[in-house]
Amino acid sequence: MKEVLLFGISELSERIAYYIDCGESVKPFVVKGFVIDDAYYKEETFAGRKVYRYSEAKESFLSDTAIIICIGYKNMNENRKQIFYRLRDDGWDIESFISTHAIIHAEKIGTGNIFLCRSLIEYSSSMGDCNIFDSASLGHHSAIGSFNFFAANITGGNIKIGDCCFVGLNSTLKNSITLHNKTFVGAACYLSHSTPEEGLCYMPTKSVCVKNSELVMRVFTAH
Repeated sequence: MKEVLLFGISELSERIAYYIDCGESVKPFVVKGFVIDDAYYKEETFAGRKVYRYSEAKESFLSDTAIIICIGYKNMNENRKQIFYRLRDDGWDIESFISTHAIIHAEKIGTGNIFLCRSLIEYSSSMGDCNIFDSASLGHHSAIGSFNFFAANITGGNIKIGDCCFVGLNSTLKNSITLHNKTFVGAACYLSHSTPEEGLCYMPTKSVCVKNSELVMRVFTAH
């Protein structure tokens, strides 16, 4: 089995460590521990495993250990992007994590991507590097760039997405549209058209709740 370090100490890195321990990885990995930049090092352990300073990990493990980048969407994925390029330039073997409960039919996948359980990448799609799919889908014949985050969303086919986008929980993207770089699609949002430029934010209209769900259901089911 291949030994890996997980870069970052967060719920995402904790989840991936757990999934690897459970055998829920297409590639058989063994987690050596977590890595954090020296300036952020505070605790010796996290989630029951050793935490290494980056300088220590680079000196001791660079030649024989791979790394998985477990950094989320903060700063519109720019943090993950910068870390990816730094680790790549330092010579790390950057691995992807693919859950055994994900379905992948992509034509081309780059480096350092993460596909958590229930993610679906449909036929003839392609993507760049370091994207994260958290129980999310990508429709057929779609092409996306790098450093995007998809959270339990649904997309149509023939979608084109740039870099550093965020697509939120329960959102839907209509087929055959284009998202420019750094587009933010909020939770429960339906996007039916291409974005005219990069850096735009889309949010759904507010939901209105009358009384509470129990009373509403009584009205709807009354005879």
